Amino acid sequence: MKYVVLAFFSLLVGCASQQAIDRTDPIDNALKACGLGYSSEAGLAFRAAYKYADKEGGADFEAKMNEALETQVVSLSKSQSFNEGMTSKDKIDLIKSTQNCVVTFSETYRPNTRSELVRECIADLQERASGIGSRRQVITAKNWGVKTDHPLYDDENPIVYVELDRHSTRNRISSGLVRCKSNNYEYEGVEPVEDQG
Repeated sequence: MKYVVLAFFSLLVGCASQQAIDRTDPIDNALKACGLGYSSEAGLAFRAAYKYADKEGGADFEAKMNEALETQVVSLSKSQSFNEGMTSKDKIDLIKSTQNCVVTFSETYRPNTRSELVRECIADLQERASGIGSRRQVITAKNWGVKTDHPLYDDENPIVYVELDRHSTRNRISSGLVRCKSNNYEYEGVEPVEDQG
């Protein structure tokens, strides 16, 4: 009995001392969903490509990640440590065969940036202002900008100045401030803000 308790205690200490994996990390979630290990060499290539694409920003995250992954594959194929164990061709084939899965899941798990949140907010505002049914108009949001100096501004719920124009007459029909509401940068809605200045 004493040995069972000792073995159980050893197991608990061993598990507690392991390094924790951030389960909210988009690339870790994508690697797990696609059947690659957290510490695999292929996983390292995907992580580097993800970091590059995330740093670059822009509209097409997946295209940037695929481009960066091509660079990683070329670099890895020349690396001596990468060529140990499996053949380099097998490792490159593994990356290529799981590339679409990991890139797609990475985009899905990746949190929105503030600029993506604001773009979604402006698109929603245009849609709401245009109306529905037979009375629908084409409304465009123009000259919009984030007001970081507004007293109600916070990074997750930015305040935006926007002008709305009617396409048919090219007249400004409204302008003002709106709050783009979100929860952890997931867009939830738009609401008007009283101008305090």
